[in-house]
Formats: sequence, C-alpha cells, structure tokens
Amino acid sequence: MRRLEQERRGQAVVELALVLSFLLLTASAVVQFGTLYGIKLRVEHAAREGARYGAIHAITGTDEEIRAHTIAVAHDLQPAIRADNIAIETPEGRGAKKPIVVTVVYPYSPTVPLISELLPETINIRATVQMRIEG
Repeated sequence: MRRLEQERRGQAVVELALVLSFLLLTASAVVQFGTLYGIKLRVEHAAREGARYGAIHAITGTDEEIRAHTIAVAHDLQPAIRADNIAIETPEGRGAKKPIVVTVVYPYSPTVPLISELLPETINIRATVQMRIEG
C-alpha cells in the first residue's frame, strides 16, 4: 500500500514537470508575441505619421525633415528607428495631389528566453503608408 502511494507521488511530480514546462513555453510565447505586436503597432504609427507629415510638407520640406518627424514619433522604440531604415518615395514627383509613400523597417531582435531561440536572430518589421500630397 505504501509503495503504491509513493509511486503515485512520483507520477504526479513527473506530470507536474511536463505540464509546467509546457505552460512556461506558452507563457514565454505569449509575452514575445505581445512584444512583437506592440512594436508592429508603433512602427505602423510612425510610418503613418511620417506619411501624414510628408503629405503636408512634401512640397516645401525635405526628406530629412520627414525622416526626423518619423523618428520623433517613434521615440519610445529601443533601439530607435534609424534614418536609413526610412524610405520616402514620390513616384509621380512632388506636387499637389500626387502620392507620397513612406516605408519604415525596424529590425527587432527577440529577447524573451526560450522563444528567442526558436525565432530568427533579427525580425524586420515593415510598415508602408501612402498618402496624397496636399497643396
């Protein structure tokens, strides 16, 4: 009787170890996904604000001003968005009612333990926004 009780305790410990490892992996994945999603939203917001700023100031402003505004909007990203990761295109020229396209690429290195080993070393999060130049 005593031996059967000890075997059940041992079985419970093994089951607990299996379940806890699965739960830890799942919790880590949720944290990493949440981090990635939050960064994706900030990059999209920066691209949208850069395109909006460009739509208003494209005729009188410069690409550097648009890049600076885009970087300033995403000030909370660490490391910060670099200017060479922001592409500004005006495929039809800079004139009223013509499109301006702002693309932001943010290289992110996963940091959550366990999950970072399963993901690529760097994930490029990209957002492209097109707006019409005002004027």
